[in-house]
Amino acid sequence: MLRRRPVRPRRPLPQRVRRATVIDSSALVWAFYGLAGAVEPRVPLVITEGNYLLLEAAHWVRVREQLDEVWFVDTDDALRRDRLVQRHIRFGRTPQAAREWVDRTDEPNARLVAASRHRADVQFRWDGD
Repeated sequence: MLRRRPVRPRRPLPQRVRRATVIDSSALVWAFYGLAGAVEPRVPLVITEGNYLLLEAAHWVRVREQLDEVWFVDTDDALRRDRLVQRHIRFGRTPQAAREWVDRTDEPNARLVAASRHRADVQFRWDGD
């Protein structure tokens, strides 16, 4: 029987990332949330979502070096906040708790990520669905 686990506070991102290790110049191994995986050299295209790919922290720099391009997608702050609150509500938080989480955790992360946007190969704005 599956039971829903209570929503608990977590360490702020990007501190939750355990490691991102480059094995050699052609393979990348990552570990995140206790999951691990590898991208083999023979894979012709990998598209990944990652808020922290442009950070200047040592392990993120090693990941960035393995990527041909990193794009920064910008969106309206109010739209982003609303989408985050709605997502937290869908996953079990009350509206109040969702807004508090966004203020306490998601907004500081958004500022951190936005400060690294200058390192992106491509920047574009997306306000649509």
